Amino acid sequence: GLVLDPYAGSGTTGHAVLELNYEAETNRRFILIEQGSPERGDKYARSLTQERMKRVISGERPCKKTGKLEIAAEPIPGAFQFRVL
Repeated sequence: GLVLDPYAGSGTTGHAVLELNYEAETNRRFILIEQGSPERGDKYARSLTQERMKRVISGERPCKKTGKLEIAAEPIPGAFQFRVL
């Protein structure tokens, strides 16, 4: 299947699809769309949505003490492409 989320926000839908693929051994794909407000310098899709997808796949999370990224969750296999329109 293909899941479309036209208001992706923080990327919860993409995260859920990756987890479901991993757990059910399926190969669903997703398209996330996040417009943000570029006229106000809002890079929401780049700073939040894209980062979340990268961290879900890598298992990296910020350390509460140091703030540095470390492997703190099981990596979930997957991939995504980030596009700017």
